[in-house]
Amino acid sequence: MTKLPLEIRRMIYARTLGGASIHLATYNGKPSAMECWRDECLCDYFDPLLEKKLSFGTGLLRTCRVIYSEAVEYLYSANQFCLSTDRDEIPTLEHLSWYFLPQRLSQIRDMRIHWPLDSYHFFLSPDVFPMPQVAWARSWEALSRLTGLQRLHIDVTCRHLHGSPRELWQEQGEEFMKMARTIIAPREFVVILSDPECETDYDVGESRCVLRLPEVPRPTDDPSLL
Repeated sequence: MTKLPLEIRRMIYARTLGGASIHLATYNGKPSAMECWRDECLCDYFDPLLEKKLSFGTGLLRTCRVIYSEAVEYLYSANQFCLSTDRDEIPTLEHLSWYFLPQRLSQIRDMRIHWPLDSYHFFLSPDVFPMPQVAWARSWEALSRLTGLQRLHIDVTCRHLHGSPRELWQEQGEEFMKMARTIIAPREFVVILSDPECETDYDVGESRCVLRLPEVPRPTDDPSLL
């Protein structure tokens, strides 16, 4: 295989070791990596009944040292890594540096995060707990270490709150979103806010962060669809 041109070898590495959306989570104190059942992950919940075991051609990495040194980075650069704080025992995002070597973290190119702010680690009900600004700051700091990241998509939700997500963002959105200023690596950086009426006019500094509102289904005039 080493006799093939380098560009051809790189295409083989990407095809053999990449192309998956990988669910990263923490269960029983250990990292878990499963493949999403969709071609591109849109999950707000990692369903263990639907997830698939990873099926990369890792035998390629055992061919020889030259192949390993050329190919191993494609496990990180050629896959999408997906996280959700909803079921984590500990915030997986904060512990990526425990699970991956620094040089591997820098090779991650594509990440998607479903971030329910009222999950266990980011509960936002000001009537019950104070705003978890420390946890929020640690998570953004962890993201800032992904220096090779090119695409970052974050879905921010507040699905269990008994109050109004819009009012919550009016009170605390500026304090939270200023953390996005530290994320300057991704060329594509999108944050979907939790409510169609949330404010999107935040200062994100030199970051390329774009704040978007969730899509609202349009009513139909076709009586057959009612």
